[in-house]
Amino acid sequence: MGNIVSSYSAYAAWTWEVLRRRTAYLDYYNSLLLEGFTPVSLNDDTVVLKLPQSYPRAEKFGLLFPANPELDAITANVFWHPKVFKSVMRFHVVEKAHIDPNDKPIFLPKYPTNRTHCRDVNGTHHIRIYGENVWFQLQCNNLHIDTENIYIGVDFNRTTDMEKRIESGRELSAIYNGSRSLNDPIHVPKRIELHKQSMIAYDIKTAGGTWNDVAVALHGKEILNLNPDEFKKYWQSGRNALKRAEAFIYGDYLRILDQN
Repeated sequence: MGNIVSSYSAYAAWTWEVLRRRTAYLDYYNSLLLEGFTPVSLNDDTVVLKLPQSYPRAEKFGLLFPANPELDAITANVFWHPKVFKSVMRFHVVEKAHIDPNDKPIFLPKYPTNRTHCRDVNGTHHIRIYGENVWFQLQCNNLHIDTENIYIGVDFNRTTDMEKRIESGRELSAIYNGSRSLNDPIHVPKRIELHKQSMIAYDIKTAGGTWNDVAVALHGKEILNLNPDEFKKYWQSGRNALKRAEAFIYGDYLRILDQN
């Protein structure tokens, strides 16, 4: 995979950084490739990614479908399964003729972030709305759309995890109307840079690198000029970073999504 950690910092993207290094997931994905699996992807000519089947084993890892662990969350088009991503909101399409200007429904092409679409084998339409600091997922049952030129409204007709969904709805609207900046760390862990450093340390050691390699990657080549006693603390920080990485990767990584 190499030691490339995504610049996207939202909880949902960070969770993927953890999962794509988890041995069990790597084994699962590689077994799919051996079975002839063709990764699903969304290219410039595709409006909606359409899943040809369900993926029960991927769901056990929290995903809607298998995603390529060599890619970051954005490039791999990661969609978290609504069962584990508790802030997923339901939406409906608002007919243009029925729009009340006072309601200010969201017109998708004008939403100021990136978006990808997916329709699963059951006909549920999923929309992922994301930026470096934000990640929303929405879904609508039995919907077939082939264009983004739609108005949507958000529904709160489920009692489970209602607070998370309502808060996400507020944030979704605030970003759309400009009352909240995309530069705000809306869905970002407080220690995200420290977390990313842990993955860099993990990647270097997994690839056979030395502790010196880790220390230099985290703190710069200039530390090599320090005396042994001063250098020791940087060497130790690399060991601590690796421990943090292993705790994330081999722990209950899906708990990260609950913080979103």
